[in-house]
Amino acid sequence: APTGPSPAYGYPQQGGYQTPSPAGYSPQPGPSTPPPYNLTPQTAVTPSGGGRNNKPVIIGSVIVSVVAVGGLVTALLLNGGSEDDKGGGGSSASASASAEKKPGYRGPDTAKTIDTEECTEPRESYNDPDKIQIPDFKFKNIKSVKACLQAAGWEVDEKKVDENTYGDGTVMNQFPSADTDVDPKDMPEIELSVSTGNPPS
Repeated sequence: APTGPSPAYGYPQQGGYQTPSPAGYSPQPGPSTPPPYNLTPQTAVTPSGGGRNNKPVIIGSVIVSVVAVGGLVTALLLNGGSEDDKGGGGSSASASASAEKKPGYRGPDTAKTIDTEECTEPRESYNDPDKIQIPDFKFKNIKSVKACLQAAGWEVDEKKVDENTYGDGTVMNQFPSADTDVDPKDMPEIELSVSTGNPPS
């Protein structure tokens, strides 16, 4: 009877392990293959019948879309033409104002206002009780700022600045700056830089 495989050159012989018997690796019976899946002819007929029914719906949707886009374009063209007619027939100021609006124009933010009391009853200076502090007009709408200045009887010099982050009519800068001490009896002219709403060029 054979005693096992002879040791190979360079490999130590290991004792105690026997080669497994070939019977342990005999093929086992597995699960049987399921029968093939058969398609019925009805499933092939259903899509072609449904396709014929969808064709009028698709064509109708395309026609409605084309009509809607055409109507939108027509409405925009007619609306644009009427604005030009109004601008030409109206005052020259409104025509020039609408002509100055460039692509990227941002309209006014009328929510940012200043109370007239900020000008009529300004804060007293911390250093000199005979002086007052200039109110902060920055980032406020020019209409409310002008109303405040007029209520106090102060003079204003307004300069336009191209800027479209804060919008048309927003005060971007002022001189003298906010909280500057001034003599109310010798009030300086307030210089304001006001946004046009147009992007900087």
